[in-house]
Amino acid sequence: MVNCASVFIDGGGTSTDLLLLDRSSSKGVIVSGGGINLNASGMECLKEFDRLIYSAMDYLDISIDQVDEVIAGLASRRKKANREAFQEKLNSLFSKARVVQINDSELAHRGIWGKGAGFTILAGTGSVGIGTNENNQIYFTGGLGHMIGDEGSGYWLVKTAITELITNERSTFEELVQLREHLMQHYNSDTFEELLTKLSNNINGSSLMASGTPVILEAAENDNYFADHIVRKGADHLSELIIELHEKMNTSNGDLSLGCTGSVIKNSAYYRQCLETALLYEFDSVKWKRSSFPPVYGGFVLSSAGYTPADFDQFEIKNV
Repeated sequence: MVNCASVFIDGGGTSTDLLLLDRSSSKGVIVSGGGINLNASGMECLKEFDRLIYSAMDYLDISIDQVDEVIAGLASRRKKANREAFQEKLNSLFSKARVVQINDSELAHRGIWGKGAGFTILAGTGSVGIGTNENNQIYFTGGLGHMIGDEGSGYWLVKTAITELITNERSTFEELVQLREHLMQHYNSDTFEELLTKLSNNINGSSLMASGTPVILEAAENDNYFADHIVRKGADHLSELIIELHEKMNTSNGDLSLGCTGSVIKNSAYYRQCLETALLYEFDSVKWKRSSFPPVYGGFVLSSAGYTPADFDQFEIKNV
């Protein structure tokens, strides 16, 4: 039996993509599921990982013993206990494989820039800035998690809006009332108090909170003053992550090519416009760079074969 399979994992706080590649045929499969977040779900989330990997192996008729490399990008690896727990899981399951564990944000960054120099802003459930220099050294800003950081993320936008609504709970100002009603409708709540209870009691509170982001962004785009103020403040925070990266890496400001990843910033042209406006106080111009492939493809770049983003089209990958 020839070892010829690679596993790439994009394990975010809200969702997970697992790509299993048969290198002998350049064919693969992506299976998707819930987040692999040990902070939110504890060891239970490892059962979701088992479901994903065995589903992918059944689809390609590949066995565990054929897997000789695993590239795992994980959102919850900041805590040492989480890194060790997942490493133990991977080592026990893929005992004959080379196993590499990285941040999920680096996986997304590599999918855009390969191993070249570049800057990326990630804004999804969380937020982080990523940069690599000409020597392939990687730098991060932000990414502290929703309890103490993640400013400008989907979670932060919704939480900030809800905090504003709590502070002004008795206000009858039209735009506040409108925003409150739209959020209640999104979370299928008859009262604002019911909405708050749902968010505070849900085990996956961070992802549930972030799910309301389109409500805030749509309201901002439709000239709701309070929503727009929150969105522009969020863009300012994301801008600070990129500026901090430049300071860490000792690079000049001038023209900026900026990678874009994460559902919030990728799906909202308005949010990108707000971020671009904030960045133009520091940079001469902003040119966006996005990958047409999902972030899990960053595993190709970090694999032993050392593929580049230009190679992504050579693989036949199905989503199931």
